[in-house]
Amino acid sequence: LPASNQLKINLFPNAIQYAAFTQPARNTPLQPRLKVVMAGSLVPKKNQALLVEVVEWLQKQGVAVTAHLAGDGPE
Repeated sequence: LPASNQLKINLFPNAIQYAAFTQPARNTPLQPRLKVVMAGSLVPKKNQALLVEVVEWLQKQGVAVTAHLAGDGPE
């Protein structure tokens, strides 16, 4: 570059921290990121058991997920 143009160029280091976007290794503890909340009657037709199975499957796939169930069943 001509000397007159060198003063017009500024070099900035990469501002993106790539470590913040990498996936954790599968053997590291999962940090909860996805939270699922299910509120309602705790009866078989609501199928909360399916939610538990899906959460377990997602965790095995490396997805950081937690589920919270709230409700009451028949007396």
